[in-house]
Amino acid sequence: MVRQEHNELLLRFYALSENDNYKKGVSRSFSDYLDRFLENKKNELSKLSPEQQKAINKYRNDMDEVLSFVNEFFPFGFRHTSNPQTKHSIFEAISVGTLLAIRMGVNKDKIDKDEIRKAINSKEFKENTHIAN
Repeated sequence: MVRQEHNELLLRFYALSENDNYKKGVSRSFSDYLDRFLENKKNELSKLSPEQQKAINKYRNDMDEVLSFVNEFFPFGFRHTSNPQTKHSIFEAISVGTLLAIRMGVNKDKIDKDEIRKAINSKEFKENTHIAN
């Protein structure tokens, strides 16, 4: 299954954030995991009644909130530097982490952009996202 880069990043976000899948990890091929998730979602969404279309709106709202938050507070968007390439693990960490913060009710008035910059450049973040120092 061929996926364009932006579409794949969104697919990764949804596949990892749904049902806390980021906690479980993926034991086999991540590509196969994404293909299975996408196929299951297509089947599930094709059978939705009008009332169930709310699930689709939830996905849209989640992504809209994450995009807005990241655009407002992250210096390089879904990247850790000004490099134009988006590393998958960085996108996954920022997008899923941001969604969790939003769900926990983060107070935007107390967010310090310098703290976000420090966190993205921290040893722990680099180790967990496999960024070379």
